[in-house]
Amino acid sequence: MVISEVISENNAQFGLFFLAPTEILPERSQLHDLLHGLYKAFPLLDSQVVWGDTGLELHIFTTPKVYEPDYSDITVYSDPTAFIRHQLQHEHSVFQRGMLRIICARCGNNMRWGIWLHHLIADADFVQLLLSRVNAWLETGLWPEPDLHFIQQFWVLNHAMTSQHSYLSQYWRSQKNIFRALSSQQQREIQPESSPLTFTLPNSSRFFTHIALALAHALDTLGFSGPYLAVTPVTLRPKMGQNISSGCYINLIPVLLDANLDVNTFDAQRLSWLEHALLPQEGIAEQCGVDYKQALVMINLIDIPLDTFGFQHHPEFRSRKPITLTLIRNQVEYWQGNLVTLWGKTFGQALLVAFMEALTL
Repeated sequence: MVISEVISENNAQFGLFFLAPTEILPERSQLHDLLHGLYKAFPLLDSQVVWGDTGLELHIFTTPKVYEPDYSDITVYSDPTAFIRHQLQHEHSVFQRGMLRIICARCGNNMRWGIWLHHLIADADFVQLLLSRVNAWLETGLWPEPDLHFIQQFWVLNHAMTSQHSYLSQYWRSQKNIFRALSSQQQREIQPESSPLTFTLPNSSRFFTHIALALAHALDTLGFSGPYLAVTPVTLRPKMGQNISSGCYINLIPVLLDANLDVNTFDAQRLSWLEHALLPQEGIAEQCGVDYKQALVMINLIDIPLDTFGFQHHPEFRSRKPITLTLIRNQVEYWQGNLVTLWGKTFGQALLVAFMEALTL
């Protein structure tokens, strides 16, 4: 599945970063022990992706390697927020050793550290398990037995994809005509990422549908010619009676933003694509001809935020596409929204105004 990193122009989009709590400041020797303890508890983390005889392979190391936490570039940041943002923009790659990194920096007068995970393993459930194990180790210095069930989960997922591959491939080939209608990504000058524009929205039925169509109308208002390709990462584990939300970047599914679609048509199309999204994104791209590099929008819908046990995690800090819309449910009745663009502050503000107006239509 990491072939998606090969076809992407930006390796930096493939990781999550969790900053350790302020009160926990291990020495370097402790961080060395932490890294090796994590490799022992979760053997799959001690791996890298390589080109084998038959293509991409996951190479799991069978003998201990000398691998220190990254102290080679102890950067001074003004505050922890700047540290987090930099790690989300830094090009970590699975073609270098490790699905997990431990990274240190100086924030003001304090040394801070955090854990970076590749999206391939950044499943919401596993993140919570890993961080709870880290906190337990910080308190006791003890590690549990290796978690072989973690490896088993990947085998089950791979088996399911293999068994359904022909059916899924045929389905996505049938969608090719839809994606032929897509406009190429709008040619605009890329600017430094804008500061997040924040807003609050009330919860409603078909929430994702309404915000997606409102964004399509807003783009039309600003003179874009749709339909537009958006992508959203999903867990593929629906919560009964709730939205299917972003929480795992193993897969991205396409979303077609078309102001001419009505609510029912959009829902039918999106849910059908979601149902068939067990095929990895490079498989979808190959069969239906969609080019993920041309996606104009990334939509992050975080219905149930991760409980990171004191670690700081900010999924809204980095724009992965020219327009990134992040919605986090912070109460039963409300969603906290963040809009970030790579097309400048003026464009971002105009888009937000048009988006909020479209929601009232």
